[in-house]
Amino acid sequence: MGFRGGGSEKKKRRTLWEKWTQKEEPPEREDQKIFNPLHIYVGGFVSLSDPEVSGDFEVKTVAEYDRGADKMTRALVSLGEETHLVETDLDEADGKVKTYLFHNVDEFGFDEEFLKILGDPEMTDEDGVTFQNALGTKEPVTAVARVITDPGGAVDKRSLSLWAYEREAPQGMEYLHIEMDEADGYFVIQVGREIVSSLVRVLPPPKTGEVTR
Repeated sequence: MGFRGGGSEKKKRRTLWEKWTQKEEPPEREDQKIFNPLHIYVGGFVSLSDPEVSGDFEVKTVAEYDRGADKMTRALVSLGEETHLVETDLDEADGKVKTYLFHNVDEFGFDEEFLKILGDPEMTDEDGVTFQNALGTKEPVTAVARVITDPGGAVDKRSLSLWAYEREAPQGMEYLHIEMDEADGYFVIQVGREIVSSLVRVLPPPKTGEVTR
């Protein structure tokens, strides 16, 4: 005498045709979960057609900077030994994406004397170029950065202090950004400028979608 179970239905098996035609959706990437208006993903490319910087740069890391009141995205891109940071945020006036191109000019461990001058009304570099405090305050902006180098791995979270300076250069506004890692006091200094968004084309990693224009 056989036994028959009740209260549940037998699971329907997929036909061979269904297995061939129904593809499982890949898991969501970490760089798809953050503020990322240009959809710049690790392993993809950023094609730059700027008069001063051009070429197809591979995306090495993508980081979301949460400053509380707003967010921005910074992507480290490289072509050979040339590296840049592509920064994107939203214009408060019209909500359109603004794109900036930065490069590192210096980085070093904690320096108490350097920390003391941060937030001063002006800062002059070694070449005698003077930048004005863009924040108008001695205190820095604090941010939580979510840094992604492996879209399927763990996210590196960092607490940062940020200072911003600017100057009116012959070619337009130039920006000096300084960040300090709160964990170890490590400083990174970057200089950059706004670039025309139409000169930036994003090429996604394989199998992630179409080219973003």
